[in-house]
Amino acid sequence: MVSTFDRLTTLDGSELRVNKLLDRLAFALFPALLFENTPWYRKWMEQDRRESVRLWRTFFPIVSIVYVGHYFLFDRPMGLKPDSLWLTFRMSIAWLSIATTLCYCLPCFSQSKHYKIPAIAMLFLLCYTQARTMVWYEPSQYLYAFVYVVVSVMLLRAPMFKSIAFASSALLCQWPSFLGSGLPIAVAISGTVGTFIFVCVSGSKYASDLRFFLASQMNVDAQRRMLEMNVDFTDRVRSFLPREISTRLTQRLSDTRLSVIQAVDEVLRPTQLPIACLFSDIRGFTQSTKTSQSFLGEGVFPNVKRCNTIIEKFHGIPRKVGDLVFAYYDDPNLYVNLIRCICSGLEITEATQRFNMDQSPETQIRRHVLVSSGIAVVGNLGGYDSSIEITALGSPVNLLSRIDEITKMPSFRAAVGETDIILCPETAKLVTHLSFGAIIEPLDIWALGLRIRDFEEMQRVWLLRSTADNRRAFEGAQTCVEVNRTAPNIAN
Repeated sequence: MVSTFDRLTTLDGSELRVNKLLDRLAFALFPALLFENTPWYRKWMEQDRRESVRLWRTFFPIVSIVYVGHYFLFDRPMGLKPDSLWLTFRMSIAWLSIATTLCYCLPCFSQSKHYKIPAIAMLFLLCYTQARTMVWYEPSQYLYAFVYVVVSVMLLRAPMFKSIAFASSALLCQWPSFLGSGLPIAVAISGTVGTFIFVCVSGSKYASDLRFFLASQMNVDAQRRMLEMNVDFTDRVRSFLPREISTRLTQRLSDTRLSVIQAVDEVLRPTQLPIACLFSDIRGFTQSTKTSQSFLGEGVFPNVKRCNTIIEKFHGIPRKVGDLVFAYYDDPNLYVNLIRCICSGLEITEATQRFNMDQSPETQIRRHVLVSSGIAVVGNLGGYDSSIEITALGSPVNLLSRIDEITKMPSFRAAVGETDIILCPETAKLVTHLSFGAIIEPLDIWALGLRIRDFEEMQRVWLLRSTADNRRAFEGAQTCVEVNRTAPNIAN
């Protein structure tokens, strides 16, 4: 026994199927309903206009040629009478076809709201006159009259409802000719039914074309939105990355089909490279923040920002850790890294001196610039689970943090000026190999009573004085690097 719930469910399912059937019928007759709540109807109409006008500009001249040729190649040889009737008929259709073509060569017709009217009128005339030939010439094939209607519907590129309306009107006007020619009623009815079947098929094709257009637009729109989201996401990612990394990311995205995340992962994949490192910590930072409210806002923040700008200018990758300025340079050529790193250091010391000239004593910045070089692992060492951390790990980095500890000692500060660049022994050796005029001096830290923690065997550091000659030497080397992509004058 069927329950009440089952009956209601069956009823609801039947109503649903009926509604779907009605929807399909409505969309088949009036496919423009598919554009409801979409912005693409105007674009479809413009596309339909262009394709229709292009088709008619080709079709009607061919009609003109066919009718003229038919008169001279068939009507006259077959002796169709009266000759004046057939001449007038063929030439009139030919000239009207040319006139219709000219209409669609004029913007006032081809761009008007009712641009289909000339084509509809001409095709209607062709259908009517083709049926009249059955009365004028008894052997004329009746099938052509129905073919003209089908072809006309296909050329009009209209929805099914409008196609049926045109076909009905054309066939209605043809029926007197069918009857006048003695065509059997059964044959006329059969031809009419067959014509309507073809018309419905043609209308279905129009609806299919419209659905395809709509699906294409939706796909293009989805791709556009995805592209915009990708661009927005890429811009947001870049805003959190150093300029050099951002440049590499942009280049990688333009050269490959990688997604943003894939490109970021590839650019920031941890890699062991020969690098040069820059390390500069502010002296007396903790005490100054206790005694001066303006030290951070007027001193530290502007100075650190300026230092990072200089580092990025020379293709360095800065890591922002409070008042510490740290950066690494990871070009495949170690000498290129070294030149860029030292140029950054020289400019940072000069910028800090200029900055202090405009500051009160409580907001002035005191810092030493340290440079080391060697093999280290660089990239995103923080992974993606917590946070991206772009930095370098290795002996050159550890050494700088240990050297920085002795820069706080009075004996060291008495021997080294704040504008001097402090080099580790390995870096000093590389600078010596670059025979372009830079002068470095050794500093015996053991003689100062100092030891470098974890590197107690290291007896000396080297000083690159911020002299005019040294600046000119490294500026020339930097120019050579950027032009030739190699370090100049490497001694054997």
